[in-house]
Amino acid sequence: MHLGGGVVDIQAGWYHTCALLENGAIKCVGSNLFGQLGIGSDAKSKGTIPQELGPMLPSIRLGSCTSECVACGSLSFCSIESNNTVKCNQCTRCSDSEFVSSTCAQFSDGVCGDCLASSCPAGWFRGGCGADGPGSCQRCSMCPEGSFKTQGCLQRSDTQCSQCKVCNETEYEESECGEFSNRTCGSCEDLPCAEGLVRTDCGLGNIGSCSDPSTLTTTPDPRSIQNFPLAMILGLLFACASQNSIE
Repeated sequence: MHLGGGVVDIQAGWYHTCALLENGAIKCVGSNLFGQLGIGSDAKSKGTIPQELGPMLPSIRLGSCTSECVACGSLSFCSIESNNTVKCNQCTRCSDSEFVSSTCAQFSDGVCGDCLASSCPAGWFRGGCGADGPGSCQRCSMCPEGSFKTQGCLQRSDTQCSQCKVCNETEYEESECGEFSNRTCGSCEDLPCAEGLVRTDCGLGNIGSCSDPSTLTTTPDPRSIQNFPLAMILGLLFACASQNSIE
């Protein structure tokens, strides 16, 4: 590989390689995903084709910096101290509430931006903010009918909803389903009535009422005829026919 000069030292990083030349310059080839080639370019790679080598490959001059600089890994950057010594520094890692404003390069640390520094209008939240970038303002969701909010819309998260409870056949509604509260149901058996009265029509959320048993009418179940034996039904029909013929 022609780098445009004699090589004094060479070091391999993460998918990239850097070489110290006789003239004190450093030239790097390979992946530049994190700016590790130190060439200030947006190119994802450099030096992978012949047209990018030799004098066409940009060099990095660090003055008194030695080949120690090229040994820094992809998650670190090189700096020259006041006594002209070289130091490899760990790249800053952005927290969950930050995004990468600029990537850590070979000779400069990364910069993190605050996800909450740029607020969104009322009724909106910032979604997608993190390692991939600052995200964008998105409209808060509304809970559908029959559900309530378990969490309101926050600066970085959307509204969270849950289905309202449904009272069963033996329960009545104690409190309705509100914007931030679930429906509560009570047992019909726990509802008292005055002596001599019984509770009717309680269940499926209805509280029912207390009634006098003597005033209640029982509606025959039309399905009950299915429980009679066929012989009994035929006998009743025959008796009715015989009575009519006698008359």
